[in-house]
Amino acid sequence: MRVRLCFPILLLMLVALVVSCGTLKFEGSFMQPAEATATAQAILTPTPTPAPRLGKVVFLRGGDIWVSDLDTGRETRLTEGGGNEYPRWSTSGRWVAFLQERTLWVVSAEGGFPLRVSDVAAENASWSPVADQLAYVTVSGGLRVADAEGKEQRELMGGSGVEGAGVGAIAWSPDGQWLAFEWTETAAGGLPSYQSLRRIRADGTGLGEIYSAYQGTEEAETVALVGWSPDSSRLAFWQIPDGSASLGADGVPLLVVPAVGGSPTQIAEAVLPHRDFVAWSPDGERLAVVTGAGRETWFNKTLMAISADGHSAQPLSSPADAAISPAWAPDGLHLAYVSAPAVAGVAGGDAAVLALAARRIRTVQPGGQGREQLAGDSQFREEWPQWSASGDSILFVQLHGQPPNLQVDLVLLQVGAISQETVAQGIGPVTNYVYVGDYGYTDWAKFLDWWTPGPSVEVAKATPATPFPSPERATATALPKTAKPATRTPTPLAPAATAESSWRLILFSYNHGGASEIWTIDPGRGYSAGGAAERQIRPHDVVHYPAMSPLGDTIAYIHVADAPSPTISGAIGLWLMDRDGSDPRPLYVPEEGGLQRLAWRPDGQAIYFQGSGTGISDSLCRIPIEGGDPVAILSDCLDFALSPGGEQLVSMTQDGRLLLSDGNGADVREIEPKAGAVVRRVMCVTDVAARPRSPSSNCGACDVRWHMER
Repeated sequence: MRVRLCFPILLLMLVALVVSCGTLKFEGSFMQPAEATATAQAILTPTPTPAPRLGKVVFLRGGDIWVSDLDTGRETRLTEGGGNEYPRWSTSGRWVAFLQERTLWVVSAEGGFPLRVSDVAAENASWSPVADQLAYVTVSGGLRVADAEGKEQRELMGGSGVEGAGVGAIAWSPDGQWLAFEWTETAAGGLPSYQSLRRIRADGTGLGEIYSAYQGTEEAETVALVGWSPDSSRLAFWQIPDGSASLGADGVPLLVVPAVGGSPTQIAEAVLPHRDFVAWSPDGERLAVVTGAGRETWFNKTLMAISADGHSAQPLSSPADAAISPAWAPDGLHLAYVSAPAVAGVAGGDAAVLALAARRIRTVQPGGQGREQLAGDSQFREEWPQWSASGDSILFVQLHGQPPNLQVDLVLLQVGAISQETVAQGIGPVTNYVYVGDYGYTDWAKFLDWWTPGPSVEVAKATPATPFPSPERATATALPKTAKPATRTPTPLAPAATAESSWRLILFSYNHGGASEIWTIDPGRGYSAGGAAERQIRPHDVVHYPAMSPLGDTIAYIHVADAPSPTISGAIGLWLMDRDGSDPRPLYVPEEGGLQRLAWRPDGQAIYFQGSGTGISDSLCRIPIEGGDPVAILSDCLDFALSPGGEQLVSMTQDGRLLLSDGNGADVREIEPKAGAVVRRVMCVTDVAARPRSPSSNCGACDVRWHMER
């Protein structure tokens, strides 16, 4: 249609041009229909967005989770408050799992509120290599698999709750069909009575034992899982004499066993039980192994390429060096590793620091040829080499200086090139462990993980074999019904704070002249006694407890209708309005009683409030923002506060007791304050010191809330 409408106009313009100029000369030729069609398609076809080549790195900075896109250079902060470790990419690169103390969390790589999965045992959590499913070990020693958001879970192995018993380390098979795990049984008194290596299908079937060296004697040996071969046919493990951690720290035998069970083959006599001291070759025929007894990693550590059947072994590192952390190139034609001149007779101290400072990344061929330093004349210590999916780049850790002036960066170097690029700075927290580690060994997996592009994967949800209670199925008491407001589009999940985010908006109610109003103030613009920088949102007779939605587009508040002053009672209800004060609308108006103290659930889909009146006196209630009947989830609630992720709830009773529960009021337990402590009103905040001060007390403001502006 557009061509037909424009053609007459173009024809008239052409005639006018001929008339005015006399003669019009054409040069060249007209396109044939096929040529014109091909040209139009070429012009109209959008240029495809380049596929990611290098992928993304997740890392700790100041104890918080950050993501760096290696293709664009964009950094995104995913958490606040610190205290996190072991960040792990899901297979699709859409999710990051991490630990905070003994709690497992998942957060979107694009930002958002972290989702609590479960309390876990140590760092025993692992993503499936073929789908966004997360396996983890519970604190009771059980084994579970959850979907990416932790909502749907199934139990593969139950836990006994006995300390030291149940599931230990776990590992997915590369085909995603199986989970291998360490299994320990205990007798009376908590002493181990049996220990083995087992496997189970991801759907909970096919449980079987692979190998056990435990005979229940004083000379009993335990097994410690290393990982699967690339074709999922074999498993490597350490065999620890007497189950002694002290003996294991000086090196133990490394063995390989068929995944279906059978007799294992010892391929090395003394290997330290660090997972990155052993690496399967891409074809699964060999293993790169750091061999050598003694817990010091700066001496007697040789990198060997050993066949999986143990029949052949090839030294790869120089006899004069101590080598660690081997990594195979994707094509299996080269290895990268960390190496430094070996130093004997050193147990620690300054001599060990000097020995570690000499570490550099080197590459070598599997036959021992072509050994060379990667970065040439680098003057800084290097650790943790990792290959890109294409095999043309290596990412590694670079350490500048020494504690307390230590800086840890991530560096990307193209193989064969001279220049290198720093892709992330300030990895940490920086401690003596980061530099010296365990006799020179630092578990960099505690701080870093690299997702490299590969085939698209299924973002799967786990179909529960053993049901677990859904958060929304917590026992709830129905409240009196009220008129339902018009259905509104639910507020989407708010993105997480980034480097560009800041706490810039203050929301408060303002009392004056027997009435109150809701105001906002931007402290970045300043404020004065006259309130020049303050912006009125909407006046009402009496309004209290304003609360901004996570995305900042909606304000919830308590509205007392037809009340000339705050001291005169009236119809009290929960109302919503748009951020600019428009479209005020009731969400819940009880038939009797009232409500106070509002808080949005972090996903923006519900509001918590404290109810009062007949039937719900001092109850903590929750109502969905699309309307409906609220439910009472806690009784005897004087005040409350949600954790930043919304997965936990702190409440205070009338007699001053502090209670901790999940976000649905279930799993309630009392918090015991220290002797002599005075319990007052509680509030969950993050990074308070970094926020601007609130308005002065003489301005008549109350119910002050902060809101993050982007």
